[in-house]
Amino acid sequence: MALAGAALIAAGMLFSCTSKAPKSLVTPPNAAAVKAGQAHREPVRGVWLTTVSRLDWPPVGSIIASTPESRITQQKLALIAKLDNLQRLGINTVFFQVKPDGTALWRSDILPWSDMLTGKIGEYPGYDPLQFMLDEAHKRGMKVHAWFNPYRVSVNTKPSTIAELNNTLTQVPASVFVLHRNWIRTRQRSLCSRPGHSRSA
Repeated sequence: MALAGAALIAAGMLFSCTSKAPKSLVTPPNAAAVKAGQAHREPVRGVWLTTVSRLDWPPVGSIIASTPESRITQQKLALIAKLDNLQRLGINTVFFQVKPDGTALWRSDILPWSDMLTGKIGEYPGYDPLQFMLDEAHKRGMKVHAWFNPYRVSVNTKPSTIAELNNTLTQVPASVFVLHRNWIRTRQRSLCSRPGHSRSA
């Protein structure tokens, strides 16, 4: 009897091994799409383009230009020259610092315009630097990644900087410095938002 039961179990196991496998719930990738994706992959040859303290761009002297038009022209030409040089060097990706501190290099609903562009926090620079960068980089076949410094509010604690930050209270958008002072800490003579605060990043 035990022998017959063992034979029956063995036959059942053997039969189950020959049955069709259940249909997979995973959708396999389209072979053509995979091949096309691999063909377009190339190594990233990138650079960081730093705007804090105008280290790489915009030119330091551009903010003292005689007219806003002259300042805009200087800044755009300087960026074009940088991109042309990077293209010659084989660079295909630019990590562009669009938030050097508590300000923005694009029209933002939550951050004032960067003083790196005009010398004054919250002042409209007359153009959108991020859009200009995107347009010019894409003309050269380059990718752009927006680089944010999430916590820095200001690189210094000078009275003139504090006054400018306070003046943004009458602007839209105002600086996080005046809207949420309890988020701000002084660190090595600069202002930063507290990383531990749940809403500061």
